[in-house]
Parts: sequence; C-alpha cells; structure tokens
Amino acid sequence: MSEFTPGPWTLEMGLLWYITASGEIVAVVDEDNPADAHLIAAAPELYGALVYWDNHYWAEHDCFGPDRGEDGSEDGCLLCFTRASLTKARGNADA
Repeated sequence: MSEFTPGPWTLEMGLLWYITASGEIVAVVDEDNPADAHLIAAAPELYGALVYWDNHYWAEHDCFGPDRGEDGSEDGCLLCFTRASLTKARGNADA
C-alpha cells in the first residue's frame, strides 16, 4: 500500500468540497455531503489516534470480538474495533 498523504488536511468550499493537503487535492465531495467532507478532512488525525491507542493499549483483556461484549451486548471490544478499523484503513480488509 502506498503511504497516506500527510496531514493536516483542510476543507475548501467551491462548487464542491475540496479536501487538500499542502495545496494538493486529496478528495472531492459533493456539496450536499458536508459531513462526509469533514470526516474525510479529519482522517489523518483519526488514523493517528487509532494507531496511538493500538500502540499504547497495555492492559490485558478478555476479547469477545468486535461484535459482542462480555454480557452478549452489542458493545464489543474497543481494542478489536480499533484493530479492525486500522486493518480497513490500511487496505487489508474488505470495505
């Protein structure tokens, strides 16, 4: 996989939402989807937070998988959610 475009990513509104980094367009989002544009613009920081969490999670945990909590609830395991998200972001899982 190629490297991510380094952040920070910023938003510019024209006829569409333009997400840019160092003056280069990273993504373009339809004007009717500002929430998507904001989420994409935050991607480098969100990815960094997930990597930090994954690298600094030292507590042992009984993993019940990302879909179920210990009591069978839908809460699931935060570390498993983190690792699944990183796998997806790195292009190693089906979207």
